[in-house]
Amino acid sequence: MSKQRLSKNPNSASRKRQRPEWCSAPRLLAILLVALCAAPVVAQDPPAEGEPAEVEEPKFPGDEGFLPTLPNPTALANPAVRAILDKPRTTPADLLRATQLLLKLGEGDLAASEFHRLVQSNIDDATKIALVQQFGPAVVQSLARAPELGPNARPWVTSVFEAVAADASSEERMQALVTDLGSDSAVKQRNAVAGLAGLGDRAVVPLILMLANDQTTEAARQGARAALVRLGAIAARPLLATLHSGNDRLVAEAAELLAAIGAGEAAPLMAVPALNGGSVGRAYQSLTGQEPSVESATGLLQRTLDRLEGGAPVFMPSADDMVTYWVWHGKQNAPVPLTLTVAEANTMYSADLASGLASLRSGIPSVDTKALRLKLESVAIRGRHGHEAGHTTKLLEDLPADWLDRLLSDALEKNQVTAATLALQVFGERKNPAILITEDGLPSPTARALEHPHPTIRTAALEAIASIDPARPFPGSSKVCPAIVQLATAGGERTVLAASPQIDAATTWAGGLAAMGFSGEVAGIGQGTIEKAKENADIELIFIDMSIGKPAVRDTVYQLRRQPASGLVPIALLAREWQLHTAETIASEHNAVVAFPRPHSDNVLADVADGTLAHLPSTWPMAEERLAQADTAIAVMNQLLEAERNFYRLRAASTMIAQHVRPAAEGDTNWQVLAKMGTHESQVALVAYASMSTLSIESRRAAAAAFADSVQKFGLRLSADEIIRQYDLYNASATATKETQQVLGGLLDTIEAGRGEKKE
Repeated sequence: MSKQRLSKNPNSASRKRQRPEWCSAPRLLAILLVALCAAPVVAQDPPAEGEPAEVEEPKFPGDEGFLPTLPNPTALANPAVRAILDKPRTTPADLLRATQLLLKLGEGDLAASEFHRLVQSNIDDATKIALVQQFGPAVVQSLARAPELGPNARPWVTSVFEAVAADASSEERMQALVTDLGSDSAVKQRNAVAGLAGLGDRAVVPLILMLANDQTTEAARQGARAALVRLGAIAARPLLATLHSGNDRLVAEAAELLAAIGAGEAAPLMAVPALNGGSVGRAYQSLTGQEPSVESATGLLQRTLDRLEGGAPVFMPSADDMVTYWVWHGKQNAPVPLTLTVAEANTMYSADLASGLASLRSGIPSVDTKALRLKLESVAIRGRHGHEAGHTTKLLEDLPADWLDRLLSDALEKNQVTAATLALQVFGERKNPAILITEDGLPSPTARALEHPHPTIRTAALEAIASIDPARPFPGSSKVCPAIVQLATAGGERTVLAASPQIDAATTWAGGLAAMGFSGEVAGIGQGTIEKAKENADIELIFIDMSIGKPAVRDTVYQLRRQPASGLVPIALLAREWQLHTAETIASEHNAVVAFPRPHSDNVLADVADGTLAHLPSTWPMAEERLAQADTAIAVMNQLLEAERNFYRLRAASTMIAQHVRPAAEGDTNWQVLAKMGTHESQVALVAYASMSTLSIESRRAAAAAFADSVQKFGLRLSADEIIRQYDLYNASATATKETQQVLGGLLDTIEAGRGEKKE
């Protein structure tokens, strides 16, 4: 049978194309009839005169009552459009595909009709997830940007991705992907690697734990490695923590992966372990281009430590100026994240480097003390975040005095509270007065700690000096009394100090933070601001109007930063628009000083407070801790007065102490301090407290007894008017309780016994 050749002539009968079924005459007639019937013309009466015409709300795809558009002849002339419409579209995938293709062809009205059918089908979350898996997120996301699909497109697309996110975050999904890493199917393995990489940081720890598990197959290990490498920088920090796991096999895995990722910050952490060769050595060489050696390790560690001490962050902070730092948790046997400040993250990272450097250069005081100091701080940081703490003075007990002095001096300079307080505690336990005497006559580190801007360090310095109890003055001994007084001013509140030449503005700022739990202090001039900050240990926040004077704002901020009481308290400079640049310049000259436009609402004021408080040290004592520090200061004063260490000139502070001493619920230490002062102010305070009906009768009796002790030792210091007032109080107590009458009567007995006696 001969084959018939097809003609290349387009008009040849053998090349005739069949029309689609829907283009047949009967079908076209039916489409036209539907179009005519879909929107019948209904005669409407015109609106009555004076009445507004009713405007019908427009309908969009997805709305009830939306009418899909029929294809017009122009659209039908396009064979691509005809091909889309001729194909059955019964599933959500069919409708999404038709919507996408019609948008590409410029047929927005027809695409809107298909999208309307898709939205109206109310697909479930599983179907939404399947659509993203089939078409990809880019295609689905493009629907939200198509104006032809109307305002309902974006919410629908959002709901799709919410379903995808919920599925991705499910533990079942995670476990399924982890299981597929060990599958015999190469396709499943590839999909699992891609899926786990797509989960981001959620997948990192399970993948690391897979590598730690001895039962994990080699195929699954390969998949876990591939997924971690694809995660890149997201996996780097947990892998850095894994270097401290203590599991040799896992450490080797982490080192190789960090090298494959190209994590340069891993090289200093590997510098010392790399000297043993193996996987860590190869990883170190890959990251540094140098073979592992003592010289290479020493140089890298020293350079990195110098850079970090200069203020360079080891990891860039997020928008909230915090760093997610990963550490290995021994009990959980897994890497865990900590949210740290930049300074805390640098301390944690530097501690490992300093320990490594000390192992290479042991016996050098500056190197060894730095390693100890940073180790103490890093352990304390972990403890503050709920991890194993356990910092102790045992690490410092065997240090020579000059080494301990160096460690304390460096800790004071770096504001490292834990290392400083532990060093002071060791000095106190040794009770050696020689550490307070220096060859150059300058204050020792222990004495300098009395003026440190952190109240916890000042408290520890007082305790150390009280424990050593030198019998004669030493360089810096004149700072003991001011340190006691400032700590004793704590009242257990959170206080904001607001300063402005416009007292109304300062009052508004101070009062506006009441909802945040702050009490307020106000000042109208710069000197008043400096003095109030010095006299109140509860101040956590300072607002300063850029228009402040006497002295001007720059000098005011400088003096606030120079005095111990406010040296670390964060300051907000509140500026008008034309002052903002100057405010930012002044802020750049100091730590924890920030510039803001003047707030004009409570919400903005709260934001300013939050932004400024972010600069308060994380180790700053809470209100309850400040009360405990005040009690410690009073106890130290009591001890020094008892020992008659008059060179501290503690009685000169009797006015301030009398104003701020707190009636103790138990014990009479506070009353005994006032009794041992033996001044006019201290005796007046004791009489006033003993007469105060709001105090417990036990506390009042203790105050009256302390007054009697003071009069017996120092004589009566009350004036004639003050004595007459006490008689008046007693005479007015006829209706008071028997206990109150006894206390008031006892005060008069003491006064009468002391009158006429002169004691120095």
